[in-house]
Amino acid sequence: MSDAARSSKPAGPPAPGDWVEIEGLAGIGQVLEVDPRRRRARVRVHDQEWVLALKKLKPTAPPKLPEAKNLVRVTGAQAVVHEIDLHGLRVEEALALVDRTLDQAVVSRLLQLKIIHGHGTGAVRLAVRQLLARHPHVAHYRFGGPSEGGLACTIAEIRPARP
Repeated sequence: MSDAARSSKPAGPPAPGDWVEIEGLAGIGQVLEVDPRRRRARVRVHDQEWVLALKKLKPTAPPKLPEAKNLVRVTGAQAVVHEIDLHGLRVEEALALVDRTLDQAVVSRLLQLKIIHGHGTGAVRLAVRQLLARHPHVAHYRFGGPSEGGLACTIAEIRPARP
């Protein structure tokens, strides 16, 4: 939004879709919904949603995307997925889903992705771990801890996207 367009907008609470700076927080977020009665707004900042007082929000321009030749374009609003369940999928289907979800995790700036493959014959687990070993978005991976699902899942640590 240009400065002229922003200054012509009537003063008042932000509307869903508006970009705002958050007082006391470095960075910006996008307004998801506004509750004028409580004077609060739900704002998405990276992969988190916060409920904040309207007085802490200041209108700002949308973020500028870096110019690069190999950007991934994501269309449509999708929920951020922190884990995927591969039960019942064949190896090829599972690998395609893991690859797509890793791309989404990078775009959503997630730090890790939980991949539930189950015990079974181990074919899906082995194929997934081979994919993770060579995947450019994965810094490293490990089996889940006892409270995370143990050997029935793999936790992939996501390599941060370069600015």
